[in-house]
Amino acid sequence: MATPEASSSTRTGQGDAGTGERMRGRISSAVDARKDRAIDSLMGVADAVRRMGDPLQEESYGKAAEYTRKAAERLDEVALYLRERNTQQLIHDLRGFARRQPAVFVGIGFLAGALCGRFLKSSAGRAES
Repeated sequence: MATPEASSSTRTGQGDAGTGERMRGRISSAVDARKDRAIDSLMGVADAVRRMGDPLQEESYGKAAEYTRKAAERLDEVALYLRERNTQQLIHDLRGFARRQPAVFVGIGFLAGALCGRFLKSSAGRAES
């Protein structure tokens, strides 16, 4: 027979689990919303790159036009990849990549950090003006 203290702690544990589950749901929703915005931005960049290549093709810069077309296709592929996977699948894929290519993973992280630092530094300079 369960004591009142035991059943009380059981209820508290269930409440904590429910709170944690609600929090995970909110975080997942927020991440999904940001992922959708990133996908839309990525598709916009792909369209811009594609439009950049059109005049190059018309002016007989075949190689440059081909590179821009391929870049746009790659951006579309990345956007599609992101759209087809949920957050957990993306995290799993990212962990797998980090295990297979640790040096590349660290290098990408370094470059992303440097770009973010430059962006924040330039944004702070504009805000002070």
